[in-house]
Amino acid sequence: MTTHPTTLATLLDAIQQANEVALADSPTALLEQMLDLVLHLSDAHAADFYAYDPASGTCQPTTTRSAHGSPPHPPAHADALCAELLQGGHASTGPAPRLLQYGNTAAYALVRDDRPLGVVLLTLPATYTTLYHIHDAAADSDLDLVQIVLERLTPDIGRCLRIAAEIQRAEAQAQMNARLKELVSFITSISATLERDKLIKNIMDYAERLLQVEATSFWLLDKNGERLELLIAGGDNQGVDMPRVSIPANTGIIGHVVTRSQCREIVNDVRRSPYFHANVDDESGFVTRSILCVPMHAPSIQRAAQQGGEIRERVIGGAQALNKRDGSDFTDEDAQLFETLTRQAAIAFQFSQLFEEQEKLFWGIVRAVSTAADLKDPSFSPGHSHRVALLSVEIARELGCTDEVIAHVRIGSRLHDLGKVGVSDIILGKKDRLNEEEMNEIRKHPQIGYDLLVQAGLSDLLEEELRAVIEHHERLDGNGYPHGLQGDQISLIGRIVSVADVFDALTNDRPYRNALTLEETLAVLHDMISGALDPECVAALERACQQGRIRVPMPLPEEIDDYAVTARVP
Repeated sequence: MTTHPTTLATLLDAIQQANEVALADSPTALLEQMLDLVLHLSDAHAADFYAYDPASGTCQPTTTRSAHGSPPHPPAHADALCAELLQGGHASTGPAPRLLQYGNTAAYALVRDDRPLGVVLLTLPATYTTLYHIHDAAADSDLDLVQIVLERLTPDIGRCLRIAAEIQRAEAQAQMNARLKELVSFITSISATLERDKLIKNIMDYAERLLQVEATSFWLLDKNGERLELLIAGGDNQGVDMPRVSIPANTGIIGHVVTRSQCREIVNDVRRSPYFHANVDDESGFVTRSILCVPMHAPSIQRAAQQGGEIRERVIGGAQALNKRDGSDFTDEDAQLFETLTRQAAIAFQFSQLFEEQEKLFWGIVRAVSTAADLKDPSFSPGHSHRVALLSVEIARELGCTDEVIAHVRIGSRLHDLGKVGVSDIILGKKDRLNEEEMNEIRKHPQIGYDLLVQAGLSDLLEEELRAVIEHHERLDGNGYPHGLQGDQISLIGRIVSVADVFDALTNDRPYRNALTLEETLAVLHDMISGALDPECVAALERACQQGRIRVPMPLPEEIDDYAVTARVP
């Protein structure tokens, strides 16, 4: 067979480009680069990849590229072409051809080891209208070349799609594992507040002074990557008032940098930039003359199919410095300094977001565990541990405890009855008074709860909270359980939770008596001072009652928000 030298050179060049595409580091990049190469080799207006879903036996669009940069229209007859090419999941080695044309849409089936991967669809110029036939010789050659390239890339596409599927299947478990690992890092400082906006604003203000600019702004991509939101904007005392706005992610110079180039960009005359977006200026009255714009790179955990993963950087938004005060141009040195500051802002944001996620995860676990313990003991009304937590926090506040101590109190009180999960349901559900043998079983629950947390490896992370779990039934006179501690041997957190626990027990119905009034309850607590309860903790509870922060009945669990408790900490 004789091949024209130009045709051979074209073929070799196409194969070389396909080899480079095969080196892409992700399924998304591979598919996008493959479609870009297909567009380059043909005169098609657009190229789409429809991935095959074995569960449904259908193809779904996943990636699309346009030769002209504008959003392409969906290819005509896509579903029919996919169905005919793949025949419900069977390989196209039978009657279904590898290449099929309908109207101005050409379709290629990608099959690996007799298993369909998907279909590539090309939107051709309108001149191609004949079913199953391409009658222009040049076009025929181009489409044959496309087919050769796709066959070369099919093994790599299959490999990437398999990896993507494995990652997706493992994502839920991997995400939970990663969050729990991160929780270990944050739980020791659970009472700390990461003031993201304040920290980033300080960085932006410093950038204004360092670069001698009139204003700075911080833009954040939304979760879908579709819009940029103005998170923080700052300026000097010259009337700068940039509003909080949201724009499409590809809008303006900031959108170009964040979603396209992902590299810093200096525009010393915005009137000459095709990307400049004047709407924010129109709304704020600020006049932008020059812009230094940088993407915000932040670490992101890329999860693997197995436990673990690797840390990579991703763009989460961008930052702008506007107008040098002396009217000079931005320089590369300005850009390097601004990139350094912006990286710190991005990391601060990521830490803040991660902390918020771990707080939610941590309190979700605490709520689940404490609720399970409450459900084990029907002698208490629902929400006992939640109410004890709220009472304990109010006592700690009234005692003037620090934020850190209050955080320990809040967690320890919520977990104080964890050990009841190890006590017999028959004993906990008994409606009559318990005999001595049954009481001895009940008295084991502080030690059971303590042991459960220690065995879970939390003895270092929850050192203070563990004392609330094991000491909330100790008495100052030494007649409590499980260890008979007395006086100062009982920690402050143990004494606080003990008072809160008794208060909640007295103010709620029990199988053997009705709930007491607030006055009756306070009288009982006074009688228990020094013998069982700490007098300062009782006095603190009484002051909180007088101020209306503690009332009877206390709110039900669904009316209490752990975050609201946190927010009230002074």
